Parts: sequence; structure tokens; C-alpha cells
Amino acid sequence: MAAVRKRIPKEQRKAEILDAAVKVFAEKGYRNASITDINEAAGIARGTFYLYFDSKKDVFLELVESYFNQYARILEENQEHLRNAFETGTDPLVSWRNFVLAALEFHSGNPELTEIVYRQAIGRDEDFSARVEVLLEDARSKVLDGYKLMAERGLLRGVDLEVATSISIGAIVYITMDQVLRKRRDDLEKLADEIVDNQIRALASPRIDAEKAIEVSKANRAAKA
Repeated sequence: MAAVRKRIPKEQRKAEILDAAVKVFAEKGYRNASITDINEAAGIARGTFYLYFDSKKDVFLELVESYFNQYARILEENQEHLRNAFETGTDPLVSWRNFVLAALEFHSGNPELTEIVYRQAIGRDEDFSARVEVLLEDARSKVLDGYKLMAERGLLRGVDLEVATSISIGAIVYITMDQVLRKRRDDLEKLADEIVDNQIRALASPRIDAEKAIEVSKANRAAKA
């Protein structure tokens, strides 16, 4: 009697195709990659691909959506932690530093996905560029909301929060690409400390002793560890 082949659940098969696609796009780039490349990497027949996706563009866009959905959850958790910190009287800088660390860990743990988003999706003249702009703006607005929460409590100096948000996001992106993905730095805890310490020095209200705030925040984090 012939062995019965175990049927793979649809969601698992789709995840396998996406996992293969992210590796192919990271290696070959969106333009040079083909559906055949993805099928070979996933170990599936061409017909199987079309049970889940209509085109190469659809796969790429789903990967981009996946990146921003995961990152959005990190940003939403940061807002919740910031609000809780203000409501309970705990140190909001600990929450902000933990957000930066979570962002670094997310990108470090998803290097190929991060690579295709920042090197291939953003700024491309493709049909998905408009969707990428929407997703970027959503992520940006969440970071801006975090700064607004701190500004409302008098923690920030009188700066243009829109500009501060752009600088913050740009720094995280560049540091991720240059320091994390290139493996120049693997101590993400220390890297998060350095990023937040510099943000505190640049943005803290004049009535706050920035160096003292950094010292206290580190002590508070150590106490929670």
C-alpha cells in the first residue's frame, strides 16, 4: 500500500512560500527575482504558487505589509507603556529605551525582511510604492504620538516634533542598516542605551538635568532587571 502523503495546511504552505520569497528577494532583488526562483526555494510546483498569489508583486507587497504590521505592534506597545508610565508615575524614559531596544531586536531578528523593505521597497517606482508610503506614514504617526505624550508632560524642549520624529526614525533606520545588519554591533542593549542617551541630551527640557535623567533611568532599568 502506498504511503499517504501528509497534507500541509494552507496557512503553513503560504508561510513557507513567503519565507522562501524573502530570501530570494534579499539575494537577487525584486527586479531580478522570478516566480521560478521562489518556487525552487520553496520546493513547490509553479501551479502551487498561484493557489496563494497572483504575481511576484503580490508576494513582495505581502512581505512589506508583514514588516510594517509587526513594527506597528512594537510602536503600539510603546505608546501603551508610555501612557502607563505617566499614569503610574514610573520612569517614562525606561519605556522609551525599551522601545528602541525592541525595534533593534526586531530588525536584527528579521535581517532579510528589513533589507528588502529599506533597500528595495522604499523609494521604488513600482505599483506598491503608494502602499509603502501609507504604511510609512502610519508608523511615523505612532512615533510622533510618543513624542507628543512626552511633550505634553513637559519632558521635551520646545522643538518641532515633526522634525524630531523624522530625525528619530532616520537614525533608527540608518543605525539598523549600518550597525545591526552589517554586524558592526551585536550588543543591542548597549546600542539602545547610546541612542536614547543621545536623544535625551538633544531633546530634554532645559528644566531637566539630562545627565541626571540618564543616570536615574539606567538605575531604574537595572532595578527592574
